[in-house]
Amino acid sequence: SVLAVFKECELHRRQLEERVESLESQLKECLRRLADAEAENEMLVSENAELQKLLPAEARGKDTIELVAEIDSLKRKLLEQDELAVEQKEALNSRERELQILEQRHDKLQREYSNMRKDFEDFKASSFDTKAGYDEFKFRSLQPS
Repeated sequence: SVLAVFKECELHRRQLEERVESLESQLKECLRRLADAEAENEMLVSENAELQKLLPAEARGKDTIELVAEIDSLKRKLLEQDELAVEQKEALNSRERELQILEQRHDKLQREYSNMRKDFEDFKASSFDTKAGYDEFKFRSLQPS
């Protein structure tokens, strides 16, 4: 029974060691990311100072947050316009497909009309002396072109 408790404690100790190693690894990663973020922040602060010098006089008085908000607003408007343009393009493509289908139907109907017209002219031009001659014409006119 003591041996079982010892083995259970040993297993628990190993699990805790693995957890500690995992947490240490996560901590190292977090510290590395923090150092990267601090370096990037320093670069952005420096860059911001340079950009402030380039801003027009009316913008210099504005808070950076206000400028960012204006830029974000303009970006949102551009995105909305882009989305609208995509929707319009899709609608145009759909209309073009519909037009192609209608043109194909029109061409098919034109061919059918021409064939029917030709058959009608043939019918008018021929004289049917017998019922068999008429049946032959009728049979031919029902065949697909």
